[in-house]
Amino acid sequence: MGTVLYQIFQNAGFSTPEMSFVQPVVVRGESKRLVDLSLLEALSAVIDARLATKEEMEQTTTQLKALASDETTIFGIARVTQRKGT
Repeated sequence: MGTVLYQIFQNAGFSTPEMSFVQPVVVRGESKRLVDLSLLEALSAVIDARLATKEEMEQTTTQLKALASDETTIFGIARVTQRKGT
């Protein structure tokens, strides 16, 4: 959708919108846990699809959780598309 979003707004009759992308970066807090918590949520599906073993997933989520608690590392959160205009 990101590649056609600009055209969708134009086709809907909005004035020529300004588009920008924002990619949040976090140093501390619960937002920094998004990566390991998302991976934990997908754990069963990843194992069932044989993309990784349970041990590999546990090792990876443990490492991600440790990085999330370390304030000397930063995590980038998914990019967000923003539209300005009338």
